[in-house]
Amino acid sequence: MKKGIVLLALSIGGVLYAQDHTTVTDSIHRDTLKLKDINYLVETSTVNDSLKVVEKTASYPNTLSMLTDRLKFISLYDQQAKAYIEVENKQDTIQVNAIYQEGKIYKGLLVEENVSNDLDIVYYEDAIPRYRYTTDHDYHYYTLLSSELDKNDSIRGQFYDLHEGSLLPLKQDYVDGQWITSWDKDLKKEEVALNGLATPATLYSSLDDKKERMVWKIENENKELHYIFLQREGNMILIYEQACPVVEGEEVYLNVASMINVGFDKKRVTARTNNKESISDVYFENFGKRDWKKPNQYVFDYYRRSDKKLVRARAVLDPTVMSNKVFSDFIIALVNNPELFRRDVHLKDFTFEDVLSKQILRLNSTIKPTHILDEQK
Repeated sequence: MKKGIVLLALSIGGVLYAQDHTTVTDSIHRDTLKLKDINYLVETSTVNDSLKVVEKTASYPNTLSMLTDRLKFISLYDQQAKAYIEVENKQDTIQVNAIYQEGKIYKGLLVEENVSNDLDIVYYEDAIPRYRYTTDHDYHYYTLLSSELDKNDSIRGQFYDLHEGSLLPLKQDYVDGQWITSWDKDLKKEEVALNGLATPATLYSSLDDKKERMVWKIENENKELHYIFLQREGNMILIYEQACPVVEGEEVYLNVASMINVGFDKKRVTARTNNKESISDVYFENFGKRDWKKPNQYVFDYYRRSDKKLVRARAVLDPTVMSNKVFSDFIIALVNNPELFRRDVHLKDFTFEDVLSKQILRLNSTIKPTHILDEQK
């Protein structure tokens, strides 16, 4: 069956797109239209003249673009929508179609511009929008990082079907006049002010204490987006970091680190950055000079609450870990904190306001600390 997506000159939002050229040949009406920066051809053919039913087929250039990549993805994973998308044809275009009655879409697909200046792909049935595919950076990176962490091959495989830089299409159902998003229903979302950032960070945290997870969206001073995924699993902390490409198609590495206790006075960080693996150690000591001149060394002094004795956290990180500041800041802040693996403490019990500016975490006031950080140095 011919596959396709509908492109109306008049969208749901009532936006009239430019019409550059119109021809009529063999009962087929052809219009050359433009949507954003995409020129495309719409062919209209009569299905039932008395009932005013027509079929519209939109042909888009089969070039590497976000729209064509999204259409190809949908044709792979949505059998219902696939019937209206034709990826392979002699004209080297991607064709999309739908049925219209009395000038309104009855069944098929519609591409329209949304409020984010992006393109949505909407599926109609019985003249009612049923669902749409849109894009959302938070959904894309949460799904990417969680699928890597969970080793979910079925989800990971979807990312391999996208070109570098394309976002995973987000499917939303249309219910009672609203588009419904469900991917974050088990997450708590909040805006958190982090010192050193002009824009508040977005935090998604798990509502399940048995599966401690946090996802931070951070925009740095250069307007670059970073996503940090934290998970505590027993006596291990996992840290995944992914930056958004600055240039479309740019390859960006997924940075991964795991953190464990090694005995009573040492933590170990095993990391993979830019396909290079490294091991870094953090020592908790009551000896040693603070002013040791060693590269990539960070020293934090704590006083044990029970006996007031000094405990010095000395983190010596591999140079490869330091290549990404946001990634290394989170690692340093987590690994130097002696409260991190307490059984009665969860990730949500820490405040992260100084994670980037000072590389430290603090326990909430409701939790009694076992160590006090010396911040007067």
